[in-house]
Amino acid sequence: MEITVCEVEAEYNKEMNRLGEVFFSDLVFENAEKYMKGLQSSASRKNGWQLSEIVGESTPYKLQQHIYRGRYSADKMRDITREYAVENLGEKDGVKVADDTGFIKQGEKSCGVQRQWSSFKTCTPYP
Repeated sequence: MEITVCEVEAEYNKEMNRLGEVFFSDLVFENAEKYMKGLQSSASRKNGWQLSEIVGESTPYKLQQHIYRGRYSADKMRDITREYAVENLGEKDGVKVADDTGFIKQGEKSCGVQRQWSSFKTCTPYP
């Protein structure tokens, strides 16, 4: 099954519209959308300056203020994200299993980065 860029963008826009209700203002929603687009970009490094450049901002301050001061309902965000996961990833009799699988940091450019944890698996229960 091949998925087109248009299908991915349509699904992204659908979910962002669904998440719109968790933000307390249009400005916070717009900044959240920019931040998400930056994180999903192909930039090799995802720091404030690179994310801002990718989304068309001249400085990182707007996105940084969004991270520190943006007002939204974390509970609504969690509920909507969970609904999306269940609708699109879940199986009727499936379970989610989390374990401690991790990998050692690669590279030498990030100061102070520790071991990265990486494992979340969806499984079907034993009969």
